[in-house]
Amino acid sequence: MSNPSDMTPDDTEFAGEYVLRVLPEDAHRAAAARAASDPTFAAEIRIWEDRLASLTDEIMPVTPSSIAKTDLMEQLFGVDPRPSFMERVSFWKGLTVALSAAAIASTLIIFGPTEPVLNGPVYVTELADDTDSLRILAVYDADTQGVQITRTAGAAVDGRSLELWFIGEGQEAQSMGILSEDEANETLALPAVWLDGVDSWSLAITDEPFGGSPTGKATGPILAASQMTRL
Repeated sequence: MSNPSDMTPDDTEFAGEYVLRVLPEDAHRAAAARAASDPTFAAEIRIWEDRLASLTDEIMPVTPSSIAKTDLMEQLFGVDPRPSFMERVSFWKGLTVALSAAAIASTLIIFGPTEPVLNGPVYVTELADDTDSLRILAVYDADTQGVQITRTAGAAVDGRSLELWFIGEGQEAQSMGILSEDEANETLALPAVWLDGVDSWSLAITDEPFGGSPTGKATGPILAASQMTRL
């Protein structure tokens, strides 16, 4: 973990290149892993995102017609633009961003060299919406039975909440709780029993009424979903 004074001009440039998506694949993954363990670097990423987002303030948004959107989705992906919950999860499986060995290194940095070696499996993924305005890194450690969440971009709409869901293959989604409004880094519990007999599983984020879904099931639109990858 670094202090603001530890950030060098190269670090600032590295964060900017990460936001602009101009880094080679290995470097991009390394930057994502660093953001998951280094709050100062993650904050620098958010500064770049805010700075670049402000450049579009004067651009008036244009909403495409439903016909244009349908045609575009079919041409690009061959899918219905309004898929079901599980269909959307399956679609995002193909877009999963798996963190490599750098993610393992960052996990060891988080827990420190004096901690015992992890015995249980570790899973990672990155969740992002269609416009990258919401981006979240998720790391699951079986030893602690928790999913470490690092939000590098995005927030809930005023009066709404972002809710995280666990989806075991072939199962209904189960809520893991709402994401903090104030903290970019947090850990949400994931009971080990949920993983019993599950070969693959995913996480999803939905837009819900303030305080979370009143029904225990997803009621709002799916903002992002991604399959977890075991390291």
